[in-house]
Amino acid sequence: MLEYDYKKFLLIPILFLAFSSSILVLKGIELGIDLAGGTLIQLEGLKEKPSESEIEGILASHGVKSSQIRVVGKIGSPTYTVVILTKEDISEVETELISSLENKLKAEEVSTSGVGAEIGEYFFSQGKKAIVLAVSFMALVIFILFRYPVISMSMILAVLMDGIDALGLMALAGMELSLSSIAALLMVIGYSVDSNILLTTSVIKRRGGKPQDRVVKAMRTGLKMTTTTLIALLVLLFLFQGERIISGIATVLLFGLVSDLINTWLFNAGVILFLVERRWIKA
Repeated sequence: MLEYDYKKFLLIPILFLAFSSSILVLKGIELGIDLAGGTLIQLEGLKEKPSESEIEGILASHGVKSSQIRVVGKIGSPTYTVVILTKEDISEVETELISSLENKLKAEEVSTSGVGAEIGEYFFSQGKKAIVLAVSFMALVIFILFRYPVISMSMILAVLMDGIDALGLMALAGMELSLSSIAALLMVIGYSVDSNILLTTSVIKRRGGKPQDRVVKAMRTGLKMTTTTLIALLVLLFLFQGERIISGIATVLLFGLVSDLINTWLFNAGVILFLVERRWIKA
């Protein structure tokens, strides 16, 4: 089917990119407390599951009106964990608030961590620099490996589409952009480069058989790799439901790998086959 209809497949990643971009523009993506500043409160060892309204009432009684609350249970444990994120300044009421939460929710352990707005802004600027550097070096390596500028541009575009699609899905899921999610996006970029190099090397540098057959062969290998990784990420999400950082990284990677399946094997493969068909590149 790929041999005859690959041009039609190009519509799928383009429409998916348009959808992700529109979500990203219309809904936006908020910065986490490690980038925007704020406080995280984590209460562990709760024997009874509290309602979000109960927690909101405790927070409101201490003047905290805006917060994000998660109540999660741990596998193999009868207790619950409560995670509270707020970007409000609670320094003046922090001691009383922590004491109130601990006593009313009967938590065995309470921990807090905070990041100032200036430090968060610094982290955010460093994160953006890391992404720009990663993309720049990736582009340089691709141009060195593949002498065809149009092929290199197609690969770079596929990688950028992965990042935009992942961000769009994060916005759709209501996730925040944090240092851990930036790290996950860098991993997505690396994985995307690997899959696109696998595809392009199979078509451009290998001989024997039709280019379409070489794409299908590379796709089988790529799908096995990605499927294995997706299964591992789903297991990770199941086992670490209450771990904010680990589950956040796994979710972003999940979004990125799904996007990579679409952009590598439908978009970039279609572009390469189109170029081969027009004899703009040799294969």
